[in-house]
Amino acid sequence: MIKIISVIMGCICASFTSFAFIPTKAEMLYGVDFQGGSYRETEERKIYYSERVVDKYENPYRAPTFGAGKVNGCAVDAGGNAFIYYDRLYDDLVPDYKHKYVFGKFNYGTHNNGITNMFNDLYARMDTVEQGTSVDGFLKGMRSYADSRGHSITLEKVTGSFYNTNYTYIQEQLKQEKVAAIFMSGFSISSVGGPSKRDGYDYVLENIYSGHHVMLVYGYDDYYYYDSNGKLIERDTYFYASTGYVGLDRALLNIGMYGNVDDIYLIDIK
Repeated sequence: MIKIISVIMGCICASFTSFAFIPTKAEMLYGVDFQGGSYRETEERKIYYSERVVDKYENPYRAPTFGAGKVNGCAVDAGGNAFIYYDRLYDDLVPDYKHKYVFGKFNYGTHNNGITNMFNDLYARMDTVEQGTSVDGFLKGMRSYADSRGHSITLEKVTGSFYNTNYTYIQEQLKQEKVAAIFMSGFSISSVGGPSKRDGYDYVLENIYSGHHVMLVYGYDDYYYYDSNGKLIERDTYFYASTGYVGLDRALLNIGMYGNVDDIYLIDIK
């Protein structure tokens, strides 16, 4: 189903269901079936404005988009792709895997047995079950796997007051080519190309999902919209994310609409 809403001079002329109920994290398992098992609907948004200012950063290495092929294994996917991301710096993180350069450009290559073995190992270390993975299981598994490869890992919790994120600090850390695991209850993703600029407005196609999901963040895209008097009327805030979905395997994740940020952890490996 496709709905159309408009944002005119800061007023959103539509309503949508919020995801207010969040179980305790001790009970919550994060797992959304691979290939979009929790898809709800698509919405078209039109944002009318006089001026827009964009603050963005996209990691030049982006983030890998491999999958473990496990039911509700999104936490394993996000954590495993973080290890593949850092394998470009520490080639022993994922045994029997090697990134490539194609015509001089960096490439993560293709899924091989080394990646499969790493995902299987991580699945066990995270205590993942068919229903998903807990936050504590994710953190335990990440630390255990890094230690098994002879590396230290920092998992820094960066929740805060801006849509439950310490957004300014996260921006600074992402620009240092770190990545982050984000835990969502409900979420919306759109094309990495960002809002399409039309005559007098921006057009955004939002793919909206329910369920508890984990993604790997590797950049941000922040849009400020002003009216003719220079007044801020709308702000759309996105993270670039490796999503775990076919079709939009890398996407912009809207953290201010259609879902809640439950947890977010910056990941750094030495």
